Amino acid sequence: MMLPYLYIVLVVVCIFFVIHNMERRIGGIKFLIIIASLFLNILSLIILDILTLKNNREGMSGNGNPAIIVYPFFLPLLLIFLWTWVVIIYKDFSLKSLSKVNKYLLGGLSVLVVGLICGATFMGSALKELENTPHHPFKGEYGSVINIYTNAVFFNGITYGVLVLAVFVGILLWVKILARNTNEGNKNI
Repeated sequence: MMLPYLYIVLVVVCIFFVIHNMERRIGGIKFLIIIASLFLNILSLIILDILTLKNNREGMSGNGNPAIIVYPFFLPLLLIFLWTWVVIIYKDFSLKSLSKVNKYLLGGLSVLVVGLICGATFMGSALKELENTPHHPFKGEYGSVINIYTNAVFFNGITYGVLVLAVFVGILLWVKILARNTNEGNKNI
């Protein structure tokens, strides 16, 4: 299914739009960290998708889950990306007017809602394929949520994009709250 790939393209376009429109240009190492970790995260998601077997309903693989090798690389890269993303967004948006923050907040929320709808659709259809098989993560005989058939169900472009956008929206809300509290504090003096 192409839905996770389409959504990750949408998120990457949004990330580049935000980075391109920053008032203070990020340079050097921060820009390199953002781009490199974004690229490596997407590459990890593609590898996870490749290593996820399609259910053929005629048996099961006994070779273990080769995608387990990807997780130790993916999770630190994800944390590095999110930390750098938080620092860059907070520093830039704390200087912007509230009307600009509101525009980006509305755009981020819109893409986030689209991601949640796409995610629910994708997970529902992916889990439906595993219905009545021992590989279903919640009803199967093996009791493992992450298995060779479900790697890409829970870790894909949609869940990655929703996480990145949720962090983005959270930072913008935090900036908005801090700006509002600062303005109220200045009025009381």
